[in-house]
Amino acid sequence: MRRLTAVAGLTTLAALLGACGSASPSEPSATDVAGNPYDDGQVADAHTDGAIQDADADIADAGNGDAGNGEPADAADLGDALAPGACPIPVFEVLGSKPKTAPVVINLSALGSKSATGTIASYAWTVKGPAGMCPQYGEHPKLPTPSFTAARVGDYEFCLEVVDSARTKSCKNTCKTVTVSPNNGIHVELTWQSPLVPDLCDGSFAMDLDLHFAHPLALGPDIDCDKQPDPWFSNPFDVFWFNPKPKWGSPTPGTNDDPLLTPDATGRHGEVLTLPPPPTIQTKPLVYRIGVHAWNLKGSQEARATVKTWVQGKLIHTAAAVPLHELDMWNVGRVHWPSKTINGKQVAMEPCHQSKAPCQGGKQWLAAGDRCITQCYVNPAFAATQSGGDPKKCKVKP
Repeated sequence: MRRLTAVAGLTTLAALLGACGSASPSEPSATDVAGNPYDDGQVADAHTDGAIQDADADIADAGNGDAGNGEPADAADLGDALAPGACPIPVFEVLGSKPKTAPVVINLSALGSKSATGTIASYAWTVKGPAGMCPQYGEHPKLPTPSFTAARVGDYEFCLEVVDSARTKSCKNTCKTVTVSPNNGIHVELTWQSPLVPDLCDGSFAMDLDLHFAHPLALGPDIDCDKQPDPWFSNPFDVFWFNPKPKWGSPTPGTNDDPLLTPDATGRHGEVLTLPPPPTIQTKPLVYRIGVHAWNLKGSQEARATVKTWVQGKLIHTAAAVPLHELDMWNVGRVHWPSKTINGKQVAMEPCHQSKAPCQGGKQWLAAGDRCITQCYVNPAFAATQSGGDPKKCKVKP
């Protein structure tokens, strides 16, 4: 896919149930994480966290732990030795502290798995994540100690199948569920579907939508005709695919107070933005903007986009299945964060509604109405990008 490699480890593949016998397990390919250069511009008093929580990445001594204590079970904990020819038994533990907050690296260890031969020859991990996630394997899925990056909020079911040195497959998979929660700041998830292609996970049809999260200092050309600078594509103050982890916060080394965009976090059709609570509460609220740009629909006439927003760990807004056409710019709304002068009078999330697009004579930020969508939205700084939709083919619909 264009620009940024999807973060590995977020999957919807149903857990495979092994059968006794001598068949070799399937061997999924490992996926690497890649990133693009971004602008390191800094802004004082912005409050976001770009650090992925590491759930105890050090697993060098994992094979010596005790079951039930956050470390892998030893084979001896399972009882007497297995009879010759018996199916091997997959055993694994989820390492690190609980609870886990998105985005988080989940480390697993299967060093305690048991076999009649005394040797496990191969490991096959699968993951079933939150609804709408595509099949995709984590980092090093054939190792006994893999890692999976979980960016979305929800339950992740990890299942393990093993094969021993006699090529005997485990008769039953071992499965465990890990719950990943939003942070206490702002967490935004974008997912989408095609009305023409029910399953986007087969890889044959991959539309491309982009999540935007703009700082109050984000200023750009007024393309939506509302007589105000647009925040979108403003680098470094708009977080999007070209600027996934800008430096908005403290210049002090080791301070994790910057935003983080996890692109294509469902495997093929979703993105996640995380922003933690600030170290100090502001006396005047900052107003962030959330947007979605239909970058390239790959020949489809329409996409159905869903945006969910959490603030302080609570789901406060859901806009589901909003129709978007290629190069549409959807102004989802404003997030007011944080303030001790609000006193409960200012809503955390203010969705944007319009009578019709300002470029067609309408008004935005109404209490009710249509979604605030500007058609054929092309920022001059990105007009030449070949992977996006073709502006010359975009026609504004009445």
